[in-house]
Amino acid sequence: MRERFRTLDEEVERYRAEYNKLRCEHAFLKSEFEHQKEEFTRISEEEKMKHESEVAQLEKDKEELHSQLLSVDPTRDSKRVERLVREKTHLLQKLKGLEAEVAELRAEKENSGAHVENVQRIQVRQLAEMQAALRSLEAEKQSAKLQAERLEKELQSSNEQNTCLISKLHKADREISTLTSEVKELKHSNKLEITDIKLEAARAE
Repeated sequence: MRERFRTLDEEVERYRAEYNKLRCEHAFLKSEFEHQKEEFTRISEEEKMKHESEVAQLEKDKEELHSQLLSVDPTRDSKRVERLVREKTHLLQKLKGLEAEVAELRAEKENSGAHVENVQRIQVRQLAEMQAALRSLEAEKQSAKLQAERLEKELQSSNEQNTCLISKLHKADREISTLTSEVKELKHSNKLEITDIKLEAARAE
């Protein structure tokens, strides 16, 4: 029972260590998720401001190009107009790329959030299972402890009874030894009396 009690104690400690480890991992993941959430919000805000700035710049460039196109002679400044159109096309492509990047970041945020939530659900379930296992092991440990205490009391009582019986046995051995000596003395005395009787009978004849 002591070995069983020690094994249960070690198993409880192991479950407690795993439970604490899961709690730490859960707290770390939660902190990491909050950090990623804040980082994504910051990046999104920066990209949004950058996007709005570039859109405003494009609108400004568009207005300037429009005014320039209205104020210049197309035949004289055709090369300049072509260059400006190419720049506008380039900026529009860059704008589409930024929009795609923002969409990708948003999708990554959603995937990361779903993954973290899934991990958190798994860890919450594991924590509940570990708590239940710890409670069960604590109860089994307490039961084993009580049983060990009961067996120790029974063993102590049995030892006391054995000691009492051994004492009585030693006393009986001493009494038997005394009686044996007395029987031997009585036999010897009886033989002597028989011998004396025979001698007296022989003399009387």
